[in-house]
Amino acid sequence: MDQATATIVGVGLTGVVTAIGWNVSSVLAKRREAETRRVEATVKHIERQIEELYGPLLCLLEQIFNVWTVRENLLYPEGRASAGVTDPRRSEIISFFRTAYFFPLHEKMRGILASKLYLVEGGSVRESFREYLKHSTQQIVQHRLYTELRVPTDEVRGVPWPRAFDADIRASLNRLMAEHERCLRTLHSENTRAKTGPVA
Repeated sequence: MDQATATIVGVGLTGVVTAIGWNVSSVLAKRREAETRRVEATVKHIERQIEELYGPLLCLLEQIFNVWTVRENLLYPEGRASAGVTDPRRSEIISFFRTAYFFPLHEKMRGILASKLYLVEGGSVRESFREYLKHSTQQIVQHRLYTELRVPTDEVRGVPWPRAFDADIRASLNRLMAEHERCLRTLHSENTRAKTGPVA
């Protein structure tokens, strides 16, 4: 092989290697862009879950628990164990707390669940959510029956507050916040790599 042929072959090989390098770089860049878009979409979805469902539910739950504590302290200053010592206006106080605080808070929570249930974590509704809806619906219906029609429902067994409800909300919110943080770190890492270029 003479010098001219060797030069042509060398230039041709350099061109082929360069073209392959560009193609590989292009494919890798497209993959990184697709992964970045996927992570950004995940971040946006998680932010909606936190802002529109779990965050508001937790805030309302905290209000319900705080109001419950105030009511309990008022009705049973010595604690429930000393239930014999209660305020003589017990039924009025309970009715006041229900209409002024509990029912409005329940209505807000039920509204969130009715309109934002599609944001539930994992794509399936937990049983505690169903139990909460039963509990709040029964309380509201029974209270209105009594206050508006004077129909007592004391003999109807109430659906208790689902103890798992607040635990499920807190656990989902904590998982989502941790996943949100992980996704943000991934995006930050991708952005830093894109600015500085690949590390040799």
